[in-house]
Amino acid sequence: MSMYPRLWHPDNLGRDKLAAWWDPNDQGSTNMTNDGAGLISAWRDRMNGLTVAAAGTARPTWAATSFNSLYQGLTFDGVDDVLIVASTGVLPVGTNEGWIFALANQTDTADIDGQIAYGTHASPQVRGFLKSAGDRLQLATEGTPLTDSGTTFTGMKLAAGRFGPGGLTLEGWINDAPTTPPSVATSFNTGTATTRLGAYLGGLYYFQGVMSHMMVIRGPLSTLERNRLSAWLLWNTGLQANLAANHPFRNERP
Repeated sequence: MSMYPRLWHPDNLGRDKLAAWWDPNDQGSTNMTNDGAGLISAWRDRMNGLTVAAAGTARPTWAATSFNSLYQGLTFDGVDDVLIVASTGVLPVGTNEGWIFALANQTDTADIDGQIAYGTHASPQVRGFLKSAGDRLQLATEGTPLTDSGTTFTGMKLAAGRFGPGGLTLEGWINDAPTTPPSVATSFNTGTATTRLGAYLGGLYYFQGVMSHMMVIRGPLSTLERNRLSAWLLWNTGLQANLAANHPFRNERP
């Protein structure tokens, strides 16, 4: 037995809690289909197997150093690149509590962009992340959204959103620091029709930039679990300096 403790890893959350994890490092495995020249036609989440797919010009492009110059990522063109499946698998739906974590380099400053969305394209049956036309993170439900007013959202950012129990609250974080406002009252009842990476539902608001890790959590997360997951994602992509100076894992890995 090693005398050193094992570093924390997202797998510690388990498949029941970590409902989906699209990992860009899965290139070369059965979780990602590369059609040649980095064009990705399928990306399967490594926890419960929810596979999103694309064909033709809708395929994003994987590269080994496209995220933060050293790390793997998928580039979406902001025109028609999107990965889709007509299912939500085991993602939290209805009014059940859940979280989304999305690590990406958003490069489009002007337009509305959708990073991830799932549910049914009707009010209030969607959960997802948008970049607003004002370059701010928006937690979207087709009901009352949470729109951050404090931080420019372009660039390499980790967005986290809690879609609260009973479908009644939204809470947001950027690089594990609370959004402004930190929460809003809302009402959502998420549907089960589709899951998209790289656009909003209904073929709207295509994402322009490089996508890294995308995760969906089912049920609650403790503050420590949120801190650990956020820090793990940022440390493993060279972005730990994005954490606040007083973050518990700013100076050491979780």
